[in-house]
This record gives sequence, structure tokens and C-alpha cells, in this order.
Amino acid sequence: MEILLLLSCILLSFSGFVIAFYGVLANATIENIAVEGMDKGIDQETDDGAEYYANKFDKWKAGNFFVSKIAVVLGLLITIIAAIISLYDNPWWTFFIVLFVGYFAYLIIAKIIGWYIQIISILSFIISTILLILNFA
Repeated sequence: MEILLLLSCILLSFSGFVIAFYGVLANATIENIAVEGMDKGIDQETDDGAEYYANKFDKWKAGNFFVSKIAVVLGLLITIIAAIISLYDNPWWTFFIVLFVGYFAYLIIAKIIGWYIQIISILSFIISTILLILNFA
């Protein structure tokens, strides 16, 4: 079993999931924050309310690419390619491990660091692509 190949594919899968789903997660989280604030009686028109929402929304900002429709397709394509590449010199079940670990790593890291995951996903995409090229060279 090729461990370096498996780890590179998991990293690439993580990047794909971030590209595909971060924009959706950010929008849904912002909507939940707004509903929660309104339930607490925090008005967006007041200075305190505007500051409250600005601080909460700042963690979940998303770049134009991550909220575009092409991001979902491209991210899922990257994820599927990573899972398929993992099958080279690895057992069939590594396909599912790549998808499972990549997705849950995305969910956990996104909840912890918020919008910074966009930067990390681009870096992990570059690093995993380089590792995969070196693995096959």
C-alpha cells in the first residue's frame, strides 16, 4: 500500500471538498447567525447590532470563486479524481477512505478556522498536486 499516495489523495480530496462546499457552508452559516441574532432581539439597524453581526459574519466571508456555481462542479471533480488516483497501488477501499477523511477534515477545519480555509485549500491543492506528480515521476 502506498501511504504517500493515499495521504496526497486525501489532501487533494480535502481541497476539492473545500472548493465545492465552502461557499454553501458560509452562506448557510451567515443565514443561521442572522436568524439567531433576530431571535435574540438584536437589530441590525443599531450600532451594537451592526457590530455584533459584523463580528460574526467576518469569520464566514467567501471569495467570488468559492460562491460561484463552477466551484461546486470543479471541487467535486477534483475530489472524485483524487479518490480514483488513490486506487493506483492501493486496495479498493482506499477510494472510500479518501472521500470520508477528506470530507470530515473539511467540515472540522472549516468550523474551526472559518474563511482562512480558502487559503489553506489552495495551498493544499498545490502541495498535493506536486506530491502526486513526484509520486508518479
